[in-house]
Amino acid sequence: GSSRDSVCGAWTRSIFFGGFEYSSAHDEQTFNVQTNTLFVDIRIPTLRQKKLANLRSFAALDDIGLRLYARQHAFGGYTVMDYEGPGNGRPVCTRHHCIDWNFVGVPRPRPNKWWVEFKPSTRDSWKEWAYATDDFGQHYYCEQWDRLDGDSSGSGVVVALRKAAGAGACDGILVVVGDHFNFLSGRALLGIENRYNAGSLVQLIDAAVSVGDRKTAESFLSIEASHGRVSSGWMVDASVQPWREGTKLFSGAAIEVDVDPNGALSVMWNKEKWDVCESSLSSAPDLKQFLLEG
Repeated sequence: GSSRDSVCGAWTRSIFFGGFEYSSAHDEQTFNVQTNTLFVDIRIPTLRQKKLANLRSFAALDDIGLRLYARQHAFGGYTVMDYEGPGNGRPVCTRHHCIDWNFVGVPRPRPNKWWVEFKPSTRDSWKEWAYATDDFGQHYYCEQWDRLDGDSSGSGVVVALRKAAGAGACDGILVVVGDHFNFLSGRALLGIENRYNAGSLVQLIDAAVSVGDRKTAESFLSIEASHGRVSSGWMVDASVQPWREGTKLFSGAAIEVDVDPNGALSVMWNKEKWDVCESSLSSAPDLKQFLLEG
């Protein structure tokens, strides 16, 4: 897509409505950091923030707490923008999820696809309209996304890293736009978990908790998803894991940036290789300094 239609930026969701359901920023805190390639979307219900704000570990959660914890959401992957229709057409985005809080072995029947409608005057807000429509010709859902302060309107620093295949036990994504970063690390399953024939994570956790199977519950809830500001020294200010808040993403980390013979950058983060999918910082020294110092 052209830069005029780019959704590259850091966004918060002010409202969602679909069918007869709706929610707003009062119900849920959202951080959607979208580069030109990778994205990470984090959604933390207000109730979870209130009830579990001082949580220090899974061990401190009772059964109700585990079920409440499960009612968060985070996912990440690739966004592809295209156009449909005559001429330049309407911008349409397709998202391919690599890591998904809700994915418990039952894949999505189709990719996540939606139309983009920008606010004409400022382009600091846009609406996500479901690609599919119902029997009345109405979009199944709509979400409004508003730009967060400090993302440089998507035209400043943009960095997208994904953990290289075979590096570590689980997948990982780090996206940075302007001063905002989102970090997502996949669940590391042990292979001994029960599936409970569940179609969603919430169903699985509710089923596991009901029979006292905490091992399965904690294993499936092991995804890490955190947001923060680079200028704070990579300090996490919101996370699905409350005990991460107030910690630094790269605290004590060993960071190296390598260049292969073709000029492609990669990052060694605590001896795990991360592919650089996108970087406005084109030199290895610049990228290393940014990751270490912001």
